[in-house]
Amino acid sequence: MTARARAAAVVGVAWAVAASQAIALQDGAGVAVAYMADGSSVPLRSWSLSYEYLAWPKGGSQVLSSPARRDGRELWFGRRSFPAAGTTLELEFVDTQRQREVDGEVRTVRIPRVSEVSLTTPDGKTTRLEPDPPDRRFLQPEGDKKLMVQARSLDLRGETITGTRRDLCVVTFTVLVECGGSPENQVVKVEFHQ
Repeated sequence: MTARARAAAVVGVAWAVAASQAIALQDGAGVAVAYMADGSSVPLRSWSLSYEYLAWPKGGSQVLSSPARRDGRELWFGRRSFPAAGTTLELEFVDTQRQREVDGEVRTVRIPRVSEVSLTTPDGKTTRLEPDPPDRRFLQPEGDKKLMVQARSLDLRGETITGTRRDLCVVTFTVLVECGGSPENQVVKVEFHQ
């Protein structure tokens, strides 16, 4: 990318964020800006963090369960909870290899997997964490203890400045779900503006 193209991209992102913040102030919500592996960004207003999970009776099969979601504005990793507003989430990746059918042939493909998350608060403090699945008490606070609970993914949901609803897969907690198969769909950083 040339210096001129980079400058134009920065100006475009700044304009989109400013426009999204102005709209978000009207509806009382902040703006979240997702940065993708290809260098593009997606500003979202009226955003939420959506955790997809499965719940099924002990002794039963998860195959028969339907995915459920729990939405909020907190980042949950393991037993820890962090308010997202004002925080920057950065993701580090490792490539894993999987067998896939591509053009009628089984091939080995590289799939990016989040290996570490960094949360930076407005005061500059950074916390580094493993991308552990959220504890069941976050996903089903009133949940039946006789249920098995498995977190599947963390998604960022919201509206673009043009009003289009977007769901961006940020982190997966199981091999059954994959995020960001291509650079334009791979979230590498999210800024949650207040």
